[in-house]
Amino acid sequence: MVARDRSHSAVNFSAPVSVGTAGIDKAQVTARGKHVKRCPVGHKAHHLRDYKGDTSQPRRLIESNFFITVNPNQTYHTNPDRQANTIKVLEAVIEDLAATNSLKQYVVIGPTGKDNNPRMAGAAAQCANDKWEEVIEDGGIQFDGNVEVGPNKNRVHAHILLEIRHYSFLQVDIGRLQRLTRLLWNSRIPPVSDGELELRNWPKKITKLPYTNVKLMPQSNWTEVIKAYIHKAHSGIV
Repeated sequence: MVARDRSHSAVNFSAPVSVGTAGIDKAQVTARGKHVKRCPVGHKAHHLRDYKGDTSQPRRLIESNFFITVNPNQTYHTNPDRQANTIKVLEAVIEDLAATNSLKQYVVIGPTGKDNNPRMAGAAAQCANDKWEEVIEDGGIQFDGNVEVGPNKNRVHAHILLEIRHYSFLQVDIGRLQRLTRLLWNSRIPPVSDGELELRNWPKKITKLPYTNVKLMPQSNWTEVIKAYIHKAHSGIV
């Protein structure tokens, strides 16, 4: 991962579907007829029935693409060494978030308890007993993340594109993701006073929940647009 200055890049994200508080995947219940790819015979999830449409059929294959922004709201641009360490800490946190045991904590199968849309809540409830090992496609998780420094306030933050192929109903629980991010961040900061951290050029621990935003991207070439956005770099990067 490379920290980058995006002051000269701009991508309009108004087109993607916003997932709100719980990251509800609205695209998961809109596939139709012959365009639906069903779970094949012999697959671990073949015994599960579709939760939309013909419920006598096996589950449909879903591709959920989540665009995630994580911002610990810290900047030390007047201290290059401390800023560099802040970047390293966030890079380590993003790598930790990509681990399977981390994904299982904030990627929720079925309902989250925050499903206000009755239609979505009903679909999620039918997947409440799904098992991760059954419904997540083998090799079906792609985690693409990068750390950058904002052009205006010089805050270190990260963008992530999380792609998951599955036979269920997935949501990103923002609250869980925030708490896990804070835990991972603080675990990498030495247990000393703020003054000592400054002397050692370390960032501060996070006390409040870090800013986190999640958007559900359509199942289209938007994923390639997002990947290009995440990795677009310019010269003169710290």
